[in-house]
Amino acid sequence: MSMSNNGFSRHVSGEALLKANHILAEKCDCPLTGHHLISFNLFEKLSTQRTEQMRNKEYSWNSLDNIVILPSSDKGTAKKVACKYRLPWHSSGHTGRNTVSKLNLKSDEQVYSNSKPTSMLNGGNPMKRASMLNRDKNKIKAYPSKAYHKFVKQELLETLEKLHCEMPPPVYRKELNDLSERICDMISEFTILLHNTGDDFSPKGNGCRSSDCQVITHNTTTWPEIEEIWSGLFYKKALKFNYLKVASKL
Repeated sequence: MSMSNNGFSRHVSGEALLKANHILAEKCDCPLTGHHLISFNLFEKLSTQRTEQMRNKEYSWNSLDNIVILPSSDKGTAKKVACKYRLPWHSSGHTGRNTVSKLNLKSDEQVYSNSKPTSMLNGGNPMKRASMLNRDKNKIKAYPSKAYHKFVKQELLETLEKLHCEMPPPVYRKELNDLSERICDMISEFTILLHNTGDDFSPKGNGCRSSDCQVITHNTTTWPEIEEIWSGLFYKKALKFNYLKVASKL
């Protein structure tokens, strides 16, 4: 079981079985990886009170609701599979400048300004909620993040502002799981990239440029066409984009 330096487990229960039975593994023998949509390392940097609150509400950052299965960083088969099916290719630490070049990130002043109880009147104790959120901000501020992780951090802090101890656990978990799904949709739209050349894999991209790319068709392979495997990967189509399912919905 993989552990972080702070003793947080990275183990995702059920992920190995999902990858083994995944349609891309079965049809294309594609190496796969599970990507944490809300970055795992952000949870390590929250206040102790917040992580205890999450555990009390039975929320897990390693839940399949916070995972998307993607072609891995393998530069052989996985890269070509991502190219053929116009999928995000999971590579690098997601810290390249281009990963969020299509977004307008908030300034640190906006992100870390002290939250006030008057903005937290939707339930719970506003004073305690503001105090916990400010502890989260002060702790996470000490660990600067870049690119993808910086954007996700900003989105996570906005979501944390809505949470409080009196929320029913299913409602609490839904707020965080909805954030994971929004991030997954943005990855599917290539609004957020997972590496600097990630746009090459988008519907308008140039593809992987391998010798057998053949203008993104990879026709020399025996892999099925996307229509044959669509339902095993995606939950909707809009414009040119196919929207990936989070792992819990595969």
